[in-house]
Amino acid sequence: MRVTSIPRITESISISEYVFGAAQRQITYPGLAQCISVTKFSGGLLRGTHISPGSSPDEVKEHFRLLNAGSVGQYSDWYVIGQFQEHFRTANAVMGNMSSLRQTLRKRLGKGNTFYTFDTSALTASENWAFGIDIRATQQNYKLEFSFAKAFGRPDKPFSKLSDWYFTKI
Repeated sequence: MRVTSIPRITESISISEYVFGAAQRQITYPGLAQCISVTKFSGGLLRGTHISPGSSPDEVKEHFRLLNAGSVGQYSDWYVIGQFQEHFRTANAVMGNMSSLRQTLRKRLGKGNTFYTFDTSALTASENWAFGIDIRATQQNYKLEFSFAKAFGRPDKPFSKLSDWYFTKI
């Protein structure tokens, strides 16, 4: 199994493909080209994972097991961001369309939770970002804020904020 967990909780972390981690303030998901990130803020921690469309059914289960482990509170808001069009095009993707993504989220994370999605496909296509997008989740005053930048872009280029209206409740 390729899914791993970063063992320490730090202030800020970068979570690459097939990795789960938790941070106090910030998580960056580098290079979302076909992948999906899932993020939650609970109990003073950001929890997140970076799911590849090549993940096996057991690996997808493990991503969600790690997300649920140690979670605080019965109901939560979850944020799912990625290039859904590219992810869904992958023939062996466990979550091969929006309906199966929604079903998997409800089954693995709980029907009583709220799920917000943002498909970065149109954004990366309009900017011609062949290597995808970097997504950053930041805890600000006990609220999650998201921002984006070109994957593997110049370090001096700041991340741009994603407004709440970009997200769709599913």
